[in-house]
Amino acid sequence: MSDKNIIIEAKGVKKYFSSRVSGKIKALDGVSTQIHKGEVVVIVGPSGSGKSTFLRCLNLLEIPTGGTIEFDGVNLTNEKVDLDLHRQKMGMVFQQFNVFPHLTVAQNITLAPTMLQLLQCKTFGNHPLPQGWIIVAAGNPPEYNKSVRDFDVVTLDRVKRMDVTEDFAVWKEYARNKGVHGAVISYLDIKKEHFYHIETTVDGKTFVTARGWSDLSDMMKLYEQHGIPINEKLIAQYWQNKKIAKEFAI
Repeated sequence: MSDKNIIIEAKGVKKYFSSRVSGKIKALDGVSTQIHKGEVVVIVGPSGSGKSTFLRCLNLLEIPTGGTIEFDGVNLTNEKVDLDLHRQKMGMVFQQFNVFPHLTVAQNITLAPTMLQLLQCKTFGNHPLPQGWIIVAAGNPPEYNKSVRDFDVVTLDRVKRMDVTEDFAVWKEYARNKGVHGAVISYLDIKKEHFYHIETTVDGKTFVTARGWSDLSDMMKLYEQHGIPINEKLIAQYWQNKKIAKEFAI
């Protein structure tokens, strides 16, 4: 990367997935591009063309099968590179309900690096935290969300970790107070194993989460207000598990 104005450069990036059904899937097959400082780039293409895979490869949330990715002159695909250090300068907003509606686009994108700085340095921007303050942060376990919140030892030794597990009875009380759709609560009373469900297969991960149930409930009530039928296609938009979506639709 000789041009100092280039902030990101991808060279021959490949990402292949294995599928028992269709064999090798070439999500990316030799993608090369340069992005300059201050440049706004939009990736446009049909569903399944590899747009999200390429974005996730840029900060190695997906490990490329081949090729290199340089960020600000540093080869991120080099195993010796401290990824956490460089991820502090990169923000990413995920597709699956990870955007905060009360924040602007800029705030959503910069939230992760800001939180990393807060935990590592006890500063917010240029301002140190007041004496006596306690930071409380919540995040998903690795099997649900692998992202910049996968902190290294330098960060983790500055925090006290408390693991919690899903509890349908507690969520059910919350759901009733919030007014979650009765069909959702009735179904989960029968199928409690579907409240939180994650499964890894050769074709990737399938999952259903409490947040998905809550978000689906809001959309179901909106559909009913406007007289729009609720079908399996709508339900599948909130979960990444076709079997559970089909069962609930019936």
